[in-house]
Amino acid sequence: MTPELWTHVAVTRDGNGGFRIYIDGELDNADSQPLKEKLTDLDIGRVAPANGGTAALLAEYRIWTLPQCE
Repeated sequence: MTPELWTHVAVTRDGNGGFRIYIDGELDNADSQPLKEKLTDLDIGRVAPANGGTAALLAEYRIWTLPQCE
């Protein structure tokens, strides 16, 4: 990512636990280890650059849960 440039990042997870990462609306990565467990006790927006985190600022975040499509 480019410093001082607004960037939209989205993450999706399918019913099999597979993640996809999108940057500015374009698929960036779909290769992940599946994770079917519930994600609990998350620290949204935590920054820890010394530990490999992000030094970014979050303008906003949204979380959606959509029903499974049959």
